[in-house]
Amino acid sequence: MITLSKIKKLPIAEFGLAFLALLFLFPGPYHTIPELDASWQVVLEEAFFNHWQFGKDIIFTGGPLSFLYSPTSIGYFPKSQVVAEATILFFAILAIFFAVRKQPIWVHIMVFVCIFCGANTSRDGIYLVSITAASFQLLKSDSKFKNQILLIVFIAILGMVKFTLGILGASCLGVICCLRLWEKKKNEGFKIFGTYLISACIIWMAIGQSLWNLPAFIKHSWSVSQGYPWAMHLQEPGNFFFGLLLILSLACIPVFVWTLLNRGKAICWAVFLVSAISLFLSWKTGITRFGGHITFFLQAAALVPLLLLPFLKNKKIGYAWVGVNFAIFLLAFFSTLPTGKEQLIQRAIAQSTFGLRFIGSAGKEVRKFADLVPHVKSSHTLHRIKERIGDDTVDMLYYRHGILLLNELNYLPRPTIQNYTAYNNHLAQWNLDHMRETPPKYILCRDGVVDNRYPTVDDNLFIREVLSNYLPVLTEDEYLLLERAEKPQAFVDKHTLLSTKVISGQSIDISEFSEHTLWLKVNYHPRLAHKIVALLYKPEFLYLNVTTVEGVSASFRLIGETLENGFLLSPKLGTTIEIQNFLSSKLPLTRIREFSIHSVPGNSLFPTEEFEIELIQLERELTTNN
Repeated sequence: MITLSKIKKLPIAEFGLAFLALLFLFPGPYHTIPELDASWQVVLEEAFFNHWQFGKDIIFTGGPLSFLYSPTSIGYFPKSQVVAEATILFFAILAIFFAVRKQPIWVHIMVFVCIFCGANTSRDGIYLVSITAASFQLLKSDSKFKNQILLIVFIAILGMVKFTLGILGASCLGVICCLRLWEKKKNEGFKIFGTYLISACIIWMAIGQSLWNLPAFIKHSWSVSQGYPWAMHLQEPGNFFFGLLLILSLACIPVFVWTLLNRGKAICWAVFLVSAISLFLSWKTGITRFGGHITFFLQAAALVPLLLLPFLKNKKIGYAWVGVNFAIFLLAFFSTLPTGKEQLIQRAIAQSTFGLRFIGSAGKEVRKFADLVPHVKSSHTLHRIKERIGDDTVDMLYYRHGILLLNELNYLPRPTIQNYTAYNNHLAQWNLDHMRETPPKYILCRDGVVDNRYPTVDDNLFIREVLSNYLPVLTEDEYLLLERAEKPQAFVDKHTLLSTKVISGQSIDISEFSEHTLWLKVNYHPRLAHKIVALLYKPEFLYLNVTTVEGVSASFRLIGETLENGFLLSPKLGTTIEIQNFLSSKLPLTRIREFSIHSVPGNSLFPTEEFEIELIQLERELTTNN
């Protein structure tokens, strides 16, 4: 019999606020366009539905369930995708609210506001905090183990969505297992570890992935995670750094002090470790690219203290602490930092409107989306290029891969998918191996670099292989189609023109070599002290200043982790026209007469002051095509 006392025990407030927050963040599909973000998102969707093997065929910052995280779609079961995305997001939000279930209603409202402020950006911050919330619930749970299984499985699922979430989830569960072993609850500790491992393997196989690829997925994903901060970091204005450091300190230091005051209790150390790991990963996730990404860190810095309230005995001090953190969150989000706050209300209204229509129509709202997919494809059709390629394999230079799927071409992906994601030598070499073992018949290219990088720095070894083995055949709508040559003339190192050490900012005159094809290798090894700074904050910024033969100077970004194998310095191939002219032996070409490498430390300490460089002349040599 349902009684008033039983109704009072129901988590009505948690479910209600979680559902309301879900509406304001409600995911909806949007049509694929051949641009950077939409392209990698639709490729990951294609990968899931066609069972491409992560760790063997492709790798990215996300995993095989990344399509649940990225809303773009090319028409694969859009209704089911929206339901799946909304479900996993709802569970993430609900996990956060359940972690503060017995706290005052104003705590729930604070949680709601922090989650709501993520309506104008991606859901990284919410997913990161939801793992923290689930871990805290496991730490303080006195219920039977079977009641904890759902939380563990949820953490395993998020690990398949994004590798950062996998690192956080595995680390937090590792802390919990260690605590159980310390408390001599070996059976429970092994159950947690085993449940996570078994559920991860079952999910991995259930979504079409080979279990044998799981170790390779972890290995290559780790390489991506290590290369990302060195390749994708952006510098925030100097005055923001100290504000961010203040926010981090206010979120972390009180937890450390509380742990020291309760140092005799093992659970307090476990809470501290989970909090520290969560805040550190949200800090790195938020500040690496700054901009809207900073919301991830701001959310965690405000929400993690709220999640800690159930562990604090002195509620007055706890409430004062979370109040200060929440006030700073509001100040930072709405007044100080570039979090895209001007779009917040607009995005929240649009997403909630779609969510209500989707729920009210039982998913029929996406029919409008599905009906437009053929039109979107038709409006992006490259008729002559599509006819030329036919059923042959094709890959994309740079990042506009969406055009391949819109034209339903036989896309043969390289491991890192897009050029800019070959963050280090390991990933670049993997792409090169793929190119040599299973080269596509065609390469489609259009202008496109990120963060003002030097055009041939991204995926340097892959680009060299393209220039060695492909020739232009036609252009259409700003796209250049390259076909693999029957008798390729690979570029080989003829001889070293210059080998020396240079200091940061030193100009190197290479005018006497400007008519040659020049490959530049840079021995970049930052000091250990700087690597520590890079781990805790972000790496230094490297720039290449070049002056052309015509006297035009420009500055470009370099990616330090890819410089050892070098890149094409001259001629500069920044556009499809320049690539076409170079491969067709036509003029004009942009030749470099002078260059310099600069370390721009920003807020980082111990910048690199000296580089070893090797300038190599390349020459074509006739090879046998495999």
